[in-house]
Formats: sequence, structure tokens, C-alpha cells
Amino acid sequence: MKTLLPHILLVGNDSAQTDLLTTCLDALGILPVGPAVTAAEALALYDSSAANLVVLNAALGAELTDSIGLARAMLDVRRAPIIFLTKTIAEAAAIRKELPHEVVCVTKPYTAAYLQRVIQLLLAQSSLAAGEVLPPLVVTEVVSVVKPSPYLFVRERGLLIRLEPALIASVKTEGKYCLITMASGHRYTARIPMSELRGLLEPAHFVQAHRAWLVNMQYIEHIDPTASTIHLLNSAEIPLGRAHRAAFFLQLRMVD
Repeated sequence: MKTLLPHILLVGNDSAQTDLLTTCLDALGILPVGPAVTAAEALALYDSSAANLVVLNAALGAELTDSIGLARAMLDVRRAPIIFLTKTIAEAAAIRKELPHEVVCVTKPYTAAYLQRVIQLLLAQSSLAAGEVLPPLVVTEVVSVVKPSPYLFVRERGLLIRLEPALIASVKTEGKYCLITMASGHRYTARIPMSELRGLLEPAHFVQAHRAWLVNMQYIEHIDPTASTIHLLNSAEIPLGRAHRAAFFLQLRMVD
């Protein structure tokens, strides 16, 4: 197997973000390509540099669809992993809906350490798939961060489907199973107790709203205290249980 010297293409016109990315890559001994500040420049560099991975600012164009179109054009040339840097969870959900699994979304705010870990994991996955070996510095760093995975994996029709926890809108317990509903509306069933699944989710975002329900605070559109219902951005309606009502409202940042 040959040693992979990663070429990582940076795409975006945010100088502070570029400095952060350069610092992440410098720690791994990797010299980035770019940054490209236009779609045309990005495609040309992607082709000429044979980039192994792309870090793309979702705000590159006037519309989110501009960046999605650029990512799609890159994947048509070669299916290298792409990291989308997004401002909001809603942006990430729109991107994941339009693009295949090679695309990973990292939503602000993120730390340099977290971004570095995502880059390392994607490089490790792509190098193994290509039968290549990473440089020693990258290998050493990757070994220390491969576990635990930041994602959840659920079984569906014999496959292990990767779920991004931040894109889970709600979880409902049904007997020995949990029904996981994504922001996109897609649902997955997992054979795991609610208490165990909750331990795998970000406690600052997921709140127990009912004995049978967990809700991601980031997807709440409005709450009807009189009807004891929580309405999500995907139009779902979740009951607010009497036993969980007081604790639930304590976690809200309310302004009257």
C-alpha cells in the first residue's frame, strides 16, 4: 500500500475561518490547497490538486443552493469527502437532504479540536477504502480519536445507517424500541431503552418532555402551555407531560 499525503482543498472567503482550518491542518503536518473563493476556482483546484478532502463554507455563494451545486459538481468529478461548514442546524438539514453520505456537516460554533477530529476521521475512512496508508503523524492522531464516534448508527434493512445526533428532532419510546425522528421527517426504529439513548445525546439540547418523549430544543417552533403541547419545526406535535412540565420550563430561556 502506498502512503497517502493528503491534499485538502479549502473553499470559502472567510479569512478567520481559513486561519482556523490552516492551524488544524498544520498540527497534522498537512499543507492545505487554496483557499478558493469562487466556485470556478474551487472546481479547477479540485481537479488539478486531486484533493482527498474538501472543506467548504456553506455561505460561499449568494444562496445555499450555490454551495450545494458546487459540492454536487465536485462529486461528479470524483467522490472525495466534503465537510460543509454551516451556520445553523437548518442549513445542515437542507444540505444532508440534497447530498449523499460523502458530505458531512459541521455547524457553528465549533472548536478547532473538534474540526480537526472530523478531518482526521474522514481521512482515515477514505485512506482505508483506497488501500492507502496515512503519514505517521496523522495516524497517531487518528488512533486517539476514532472512538467514540460522534455519530449514532441504527440498523435498517440489514444496513447500519449513520445518524447525526444534532439532526434528531425527537425521540419516542415504544415498548422495547425508540422511534427516532430526524429534522427531515425521516424515522428510524432502534432497539434501545430511552434512558440509554438519552445518554448518547447532547444533554444541553435534548430534554425529557413526557415519560415517552425526548425533544431537541433546537427544533421547537412554539409551546402551548394551556394545551400542554410542544410544536416542532417539522410540524410534529409532542405532549408536555405534567410530571416533566416544571423541569422542562426551567430549561427555557424566557423573556416576557
